[in-house]
Amino acid sequence: MAPTVRKGLLASVRYAIAAHRNGLHGIPDDAYAAAWTEQSVLGWRFLLANEPEAIRAILTADEETTGKARWVQRTIGPALGDGLLSTEGEAWRRSRVVVQPVFHPSRITARHGAIVQAAEDLGARWRRAAAAGEGMRDAAPDLSQATREILLALFFDPDFSDILARLGDLIPILQETAGRARFKTLLGLPRWWPDRLGPAFHTSRKALNAALDDAFARRRADPTPHDDLPGRLLAAGAEAGLDDARIRAEITTLFFAGYETTANGMAWAVWELAQRPELADAIRDELLAVTGGPLPAPDQLASLGLANRVIHEVLRLYPPGWIVGRRALRPLDVPDGAGKTRRIRRGTTLNVASWVTHRSPLYWPDPARFDPDRFTEAAVADRPRGIYYPFGHGPRACPGRGLALAEMTVLVALIARDFRLEPAGPAPQPLGRVTLRPGSPVMIRVTPREAA
Repeated sequence: MAPTVRKGLLASVRYAIAAHRNGLHGIPDDAYAAAWTEQSVLGWRFLLANEPEAIRAILTADEETTGKARWVQRTIGPALGDGLLSTEGEAWRRSRVVVQPVFHPSRITARHGAIVQAAEDLGARWRRAAAAGEGMRDAAPDLSQATREILLALFFDPDFSDILARLGDLIPILQETAGRARFKTLLGLPRWWPDRLGPAFHTSRKALNAALDDAFARRRADPTPHDDLPGRLLAAGAEAGLDDARIRAEITTLFFAGYETTANGMAWAVWELAQRPELADAIRDELLAVTGGPLPAPDQLASLGLANRVIHEVLRLYPPGWIVGRRALRPLDVPDGAGKTRRIRRGTTLNVASWVTHRSPLYWPDPARFDPDRFTEAAVADRPRGIYYPFGHGPRACPGRGLALAEMTVLVALIARDFRLEPAGPAPQPLGRVTLRPGSPVMIRVTPREAA
């Protein structure tokens, strides 16, 4: 069985300070080859689980056994409000019942044209940029625009689309503020301890809330039915325990989680393809064989085997939702490997980091190497369950899994079909905040294939 790594007070404080700059730096190097990592800071006890059965047990535990970790509550709740990512119990269940149908596969399939249109629009922007001599670009903002357009087209009517475009301006502030909130929690500092970026975020958030409230009032005064996400939330209203603050929280949470995470995953996919032109050529050949040239229809997505393997390998190495935090509300026993169990004390913070498990030498040979063949059918069948979970696991798993994979498949197909990519800057380093994102520009050179 893999060992348990234990860090004392001084080492734990050192890692907490490192996590202030980048959450990934708060993970000890020896944690990747350990089943458990224990850290204690000023009376707070943290356990990082890296054992597949234990991870499943933690993520599927009932709400009387585990709750949200304090660092999650202090990071996401104040920033996005009490939405799906930060609530628990009956409040979470009521919201999930209202929100889940907008992610139903039939709804995504019916709106697949919006995904294709956003991908084609990205291609048109890149062709114009290349023609204007601006083919060297930071891919991240372009991909954020594409995924934002998809989310707005799928889930929001125009009256909310215009308002939510402002939320994109808040995301960099949110990411930075989140790092400080996690740092405060790790060191046991009180909530009122000042954040350098706090005022900027709260001012912008106040303006966004006011705009959303105005949109709610207009919707309520208009008898026209709306089947978008705000329409469903407003219709559910008080009957589902959703006041305006909760509705605002659900909208901003799903907007943030729905496009920021996919955009980050796509940024890493573009970077990996830029370094491997032969892989992009093979994806293009596969697309031509499956569709004859057009971007894939919903029933063709699964036939793009190589594109799907590339996407899963990207999500292995760069899982956007890279860490989940739970807190033991009572003592519990979880599997510890080799048929044994581990006793978890009440109050312990239980962290589950896909970033760690996905890069653990316990489960992945040469884990830092990019290798899409890890996701052939034979390879998947031959490895342990529970070591790959980019969308989480259990009842709180990401409801947008199908949408994210469809978006990424169409975007990867568009890019491989129409462009040759080259790296045009240093490799971006992963930065762990609320999500995992590139810590610097993703600089590539974009050349349309017809001009190559």
